[in-house]
Amino acid sequence: MAELLLVTAILLLVTALAATSLPVIRNVYYQAIDAANAHALLDNTCIALRNELYLASDVKEEGEDNKAITFIDPTTGYRSKIYLSDENKIYLDEYTDATDLAEGVTKPGAQIIPAETGTDKDMWVEYGTIKFDKNKGMFTVTDLTVKKVRNGQTQTLAKQHSLVIRTIHPAG
Repeated sequence: MAELLLVTAILLLVTALAATSLPVIRNVYYQAIDAANAHALLDNTCIALRNELYLASDVKEEGEDNKAITFIDPTTGYRSKIYLSDENKIYLDEYTDATDLAEGVTKPGAQIIPAETGTDKDMWVEYGTIKFDKNKGMFTVTDLTVKKVRNGQTQTLAKQHSLVIRTIHPAG
């Protein structure tokens, strides 16, 4: 009888231990997956920005807060604009002609890296500033940050202090 009671107590202890550790294990697993997805999203965003900007010419900074730039994209011949949307997501717009540019009419804007292409649709990338140095022919994008809302709070999952992209059109 004592052995049965001891086995029952051990089984209860093992069951209680397993039940309390499963949520912790699950949280650690999801944090690891989020970290991997965040770094992949940051890498893909850096590549997309480089692909858009390294051929850019006639670059103009928009506004005084260094949050947007316009440039001529030689692959399309259109003036394009990279900026942060109201949701702090990086967008690319294209103006199809001078009239559209003057009136602010664009082809529908799209995120540089759409959320649908990522494995986690709740993650996004934002930046601090985007500047162009005409003397050096270089773009500098500061504070690229991957964020996600988890449990009602916005969390930073990955960050790159600066990204420097040299254009093949040094005069800008």
